[in-house]
Amino acid sequence: MICVALIVLPIQFEQLVFLWMERQKSGGNYSRYRAQTEKHVVLCVSSLKIDLLMDFLNEFYAHPRLQDHYVVLLCPTEMDLPVRRVLQIPLWSQRVIYLQGSALKDQDLMRAKIDDAEACFILSNRFETDRIAADHQTILRAWAVKDFAPNCPLYVQILKPENKFHIKFADHVVCEEEFKYAMLALNCVCPATSTLITLLIHTSRGQATTTDSFRQRPSPWQALSRDNPTSPDQWQRSYSRCSANEIYHIRLSESKFFGEYEGKSFTYSSFHAHKKYGVCLIGVCREDKANILLNPGPSHIMSSSDTCFYINISKEENSAFSFKEHENMQRSGEAKSAYHGLTRLPVHSIIASMGTVAIDLQGSRSPEHTDGNMLSPPADPTHKRKHSIDPVPDLIDGDTNTTFDLLSDQSEDETSQSDDELGSYNDWVKGYPSNTPYIGSSPTLCHLLQQKSPYCCLRLDKSCHHFPYEDARAYGFRSALVIVSAESAGNGLYNFIVPLRAYYRAKKELSPIILLLENP
Repeated sequence: MICVALIVLPIQFEQLVFLWMERQKSGGNYSRYRAQTEKHVVLCVSSLKIDLLMDFLNEFYAHPRLQDHYVVLLCPTEMDLPVRRVLQIPLWSQRVIYLQGSALKDQDLMRAKIDDAEACFILSNRFETDRIAADHQTILRAWAVKDFAPNCPLYVQILKPENKFHIKFADHVVCEEEFKYAMLALNCVCPATSTLITLLIHTSRGQATTTDSFRQRPSPWQALSRDNPTSPDQWQRSYSRCSANEIYHIRLSESKFFGEYEGKSFTYSSFHAHKKYGVCLIGVCREDKANILLNPGPSHIMSSSDTCFYINISKEENSAFSFKEHENMQRSGEAKSAYHGLTRLPVHSIIASMGTVAIDLQGSRSPEHTDGNMLSPPADPTHKRKHSIDPVPDLIDGDTNTTFDLLSDQSEDETSQSDDELGSYNDWVKGYPSNTPYIGSSPTLCHLLQQKSPYCCLRLDKSCHHFPYEDARAYGFRSALVIVSAESAGNGLYNFIVPLRAYYRAKKELSPIILLLENP
């Protein structure tokens, strides 16, 4: 009996050790007790890279309401060395739990307790060579999670826009290619738009110099920082300092910034709030509506129940502005100019108001004072400074429900041009594209040619019986060209072309779009 035990027990111990090691590699289970007593979210990825992990953790834990949440990583591959080192840091080891498994298996979804999770994030591999295959894996994971836990909120990242149709059941879908091309189109209209939007939607602490009174302590969980406060260039210091601007929201009745503008127009409220406090009001949301109105214009009258969306360094609750002191100054009737008032604002408010100050100063120069002290007052004491900004009324006169004919040509800049110059513009009409590249793309009113161009004319590098040219320069385009360099003409280019052909753009602003493709 003893001999049998000596032979069998080592084999059993070896198997137990092997199972224990495999269990350690797979990460074990997320206990049901913790799932019911604690809040957690599940992140499903095909392969876990350090940059993807840090971007997700930094953005997720930047929100103060998510500090008590746990992140469960569900990945079919083993952790590489950089990820293992990051998860050994005490800050992350207490918050992040790694489970090796596949979202396609119910057993692994049960281990992650995804039915009790607050949300599930399914991210695609952006660096995958075959992006279509990567989307197929994402779609299968989304189907499996929705079938296993139908009540769990689902956030899905997709790469190709034509695949959004297959995951329309998800609560939130972000298409990388669709968003990327739309941002590039906005850059062609207004340069650096993508930089502005990227800084607004990404978390950045915006480190400033030690002399700034509003300097914030960097967050301990922000391992990767894009800030460079010690740069010798002024523009880099301003960029770093102002990159902390983010979008916040507050109810009008609870706001010190916008509460005084109840009953005023949106344009009046936005203009004076920026001039007074240095905040930028960009949109509102009615209490009885779910849609956010971006820049609704002077026809929108601010109500106490409106939710205001504004851009600022910090939210209003954390602002260092002294409202009590400002109210005392108003009661005492002390006359202060806009420039003296700016000195009492935080530094970030002064920076935000510099544009208004510069514009106002343009009209302060008297024509007879061309030399000497440029800041000296005019000789005539009754002379009033002329501002380059017209007064913004608090309410607009007339009918506020003015309707516009979208199909009519309202371009005023084309009326003074000659008939020869208008010859090419008359070929354009406003309408909807006859064909959409993929299911789910919204038809958009835009400028179209009256007659469809022949297919042979689309190749600028090859001549045809319509045009004998083999070079884009030979066509003699009068407008600046927009050149798109891509590997192939995918469906995502639809989101690049449509904004540049939108109906509200003047016809003379419709620049030719040339596709420079490796695989046409």
